[in-house]
Amino acid sequence: MMLKKLVLSAALASLLTTSLTPALSSAADQTTLNNGKLMDNRLMIPLRAVTEHLGAPVDWHAASKTVTIHRQDSRLFLPVNFKRALAYFPTTEEPGIEYRIERIDLDAPAQIVDGRSYVPLRFVSQALGAQVDWNNQSKQATIVTGNQQIVVRPEQPTVQIPAARQLTDARLKQLSDKLNEVATLSSVQNIRAAYNSFFTKQLLDKLIREGGIALEMQFEPPVSSVQYTSSTTATVTQSLIVGNSLNAEENYVHDRVLLFRFVDGSWKIDDATYAFRTILNLGYH
Repeated sequence: MMLKKLVLSAALASLLTTSLTPALSSAADQTTLNNGKLMDNRLMIPLRAVTEHLGAPVDWHAASKTVTIHRQDSRLFLPVNFKRALAYFPTTEEPGIEYRIERIDLDAPAQIVDGRSYVPLRFVSQALGAQVDWNNQSKQATIVTGNQQIVVRPEQPTVQIPAARQLTDARLKQLSDKLNEVATLSSVQNIRAAYNSFFTKQLLDKLIREGGIALEMQFEPPVSSVQYTSSTTATVTQSLIVGNSLNAEENYVHDRVLLFRFVDGSWKIDDATYAFRTILNLGYH
């Protein structure tokens, strides 16, 4: 559907409205899902679980990396790696205005894990009018809607990393800041000595060979969770909005994927790749 004329709501509002009421079975039974993921103490579920068990069709737009959740004539957009969602509600309040937009801040972003899209369970469930209860002892969530209960349990991570060996927020920020510095190496006297503690030999060789990184942008510490791909490798994605005019319909986003390797007793950046996409305007200043 083309969204031709829109009006921006002045205040952030909850999605717990009648326009997003659930359409789930009234059967008095319980469904158990074992495919959740605990990420930074937030329970995430794959998109398919939203469609199959929460009664809301979803779309995945690969180019913009955006999840779209449908509820009647309303739409909920969750761009990957951003703690903000957009809700489009049909309105008849003003002549010629078809939709009202709500910008909703989240406590966890939608993320891609092993090529699959995951969304924050609590936000999505409550947006669809369901009650969510979290049992910290059993580490499981119970979604209640009508007479139906859905129990969501986190699956065990494929790679188990002891807490003492995990990448800390402080180390992530340090490594991110160091990579921001090497957009150009013209002012660095001894590259290997300056960055040996932060980059692997492979990345240092690449930087010297290419004279730095072509994309000169200052990425902030990531909001996406660290994904451990082995006992000595990990990855994380950073997303940076550019061209963030509030009047624009879209935001331009640069994604930086950091690959880490545990060598010489610490985590170092082994490589970095970059991608570009556009998303709906999230209204960040």
